[in-house]
Amino acid sequence: MFLFFLFVFFSLFVLFPLGHLFWGFEKPVLDAQIWIPFFNSLKLGAMVSFFATFFGFILALSTTQKKLIGRKFFASMATLPLISPPFVLAIAMILLFGRQGILTQKLFGGHTLFHIYGFWGLTFVEVLAYTPTAYLILKGILEAIPPSLKEASLNLGGGHRYTFLKIVLPLSKQGLLTAFLVVFMESLADFGNPLILSGNFEVLAVKAYMEMTSFYNVNAATFMALMLLFPSLIAFFSQRIFLKKSVVVVSGKAQASSFDWLGKKPRRFLTIFCSLFSCIIILMYGMILIGSLTKVWGLKFELALENFSQVWQLSHKTLFDSIFLAFLSGPVTGLLGMGIAYMVVRKKFLGKRFLEAVTLFAFAIPGTVLGLSYALAFNKPVLGLPILQGSAAIILLLFVVRNIPVGLQAGVAVLNQVDKNIEEAAQNLGAKGWGLFRRVTLPLMAPAFFTGWAYSFVKAITAISAVIFVVSGNWSLVTVDILGLVENGELSYAAALSLILIAIVVLVLLGIKFLVGLVSTRGLGGALRGV
Repeated sequence: MFLFFLFVFFSLFVLFPLGHLFWGFEKPVLDAQIWIPFFNSLKLGAMVSFFATFFGFILALSTTQKKLIGRKFFASMATLPLISPPFVLAIAMILLFGRQGILTQKLFGGHTLFHIYGFWGLTFVEVLAYTPTAYLILKGILEAIPPSLKEASLNLGGGHRYTFLKIVLPLSKQGLLTAFLVVFMESLADFGNPLILSGNFEVLAVKAYMEMTSFYNVNAATFMALMLLFPSLIAFFSQRIFLKKSVVVVSGKAQASSFDWLGKKPRRFLTIFCSLFSCIIILMYGMILIGSLTKVWGLKFELALENFSQVWQLSHKTLFDSIFLAFLSGPVTGLLGMGIAYMVVRKKFLGKRFLEAVTLFAFAIPGTVLGLSYALAFNKPVLGLPILQGSAAIILLLFVVRNIPVGLQAGVAVLNQVDKNIEEAAQNLGAKGWGLFRRVTLPLMAPAFFTGWAYSFVKAITAISAVIFVVSGNWSLVTVDILGLVENGELSYAAALSLILIAIVVLVLLGIKFLVGLVSTRGLGGALRGV
């Protein structure tokens, strides 16, 4: 029954909307100007991917060295952008270097130091926003390299440079390629930052949105969405191929290097780089705090605590909508991810690879493409379903479909570490089917469930690209409000609302972390008692 439900769910809410996108496409847009946003998107994605992967690798190399002073602080700074909408950094950029930016006004007498609207300003912001993604991928890769390999290289006279070039770098190659491709997909799908900072530098995600909402040119918007989809799919399948070819160098628990295999000079360089990166992150988020406390940015640099009460009055409904839908999507995403992981790892059935591929396929679809396909497919009754456009259900479905791949991957990782003998022992004691999964397997998968829940909540409450096509007056999200405030030039209110959003995310993550610690101490014992 569960397997039938999964095939129906993904057919209806992944394959059908995408198929509708292809069916709604009438003819190619022959205007040569349409290719400019396409090549701009590829150019931006390649540039952001290169620098984000490079910076992420340096940060990962730094924070996996136990002798590096401040590595835990640097790790926190490296992941800080993950808990906020990516476009918050674009707001900070405007507060700093915009025409009414504090540095522009106070240090440069109203003369802009450089033009932040366009390719380079957008590249800078996206690199900061997506370096954490590359960092987390590469940190796991570097931690998996056995310290004994590096120690053996040094003992045999290889030297620090030789060890890095011949041991660490080759074993990190798959991770570097994976990080590059994942960041490339995220940059292609980015909507908020280009909407704020792109200026005359048009990209496909924003162009498709404008064609749909401003001119209701469905054919042009559909054509651009398909143009955006294909490079994302190429990057996704390339990334999957690289993962299959990854080299296993060790099994067991990962650990940071316990000896100084890098040497003092490289470690000094890493410390300086991490310090500079951390200072930039602190500066950017510090500007959000300062902006939220300023009366009218650019005109009245006066303390204004009332900004928070005013944005609360303006956006309390969308805040509640965002929290409710994001929080509700968490357990749904987590449970579906755990269920699919159990089916993929523990069961044998026809179509298993197809189910796994369709689940992960949702990760490769840019938010703009998925949001547009939902807007076109569900604006009328479908197979007995009511009109979903503008409802809470369609937003919740988008959250679940977009985030379920992480729940699946987390569940697969945990199940691969759980001995099958535990479940076989439970079966011998009489546990079967759903009871076996609910009372034995699921408690063992609890940490992965909460991981999927936490990821889903953060991504849902900070989402913009997909949901902006399906929000309505009845159900909207706080991220849409923040973008609206930025477009209206109300930067102080936008900063205040962004700060409230970040505070909510931090509080929820701390609560989930507490639950993970609570459940982890009972995991195996509770599962065995459940038999």
